Amino acid sequence: VPQGVNTPPTCCLKYNEKVLPRRLVIAYRRALNCYLPAIIFVTKKNREVCSNPSNDWVQEYIKDPSLPLLPSRNLAMVKIITAKNGQPK
Repeated sequence: VPQGVNTPPTCCLKYNEKVLPRRLVIAYRRALNCYLPAIIFVTKKNREVCSNPSNDWVQEYIKDPSLPLLPSRNLAMVKIITAKNGQPK
């Protein structure tokens, strides 16, 4: 299976409408250059939850210095598997 096939999408299609309990959140990443700008929170169960960056609770969470910012996913990081002749498989 090529790397990147089963990874969550880089951009969000909609926001989670509910406030995510802070105790469940372990990290976050920014997806601000998308059609729908978002903050993606990662939970203890490794779920990724899309949130509206303009919500007060979202701003409060990302200001917490104990909550790490993860690198943004981007398509340039997807590994291309090549055959021995150097051509993509």
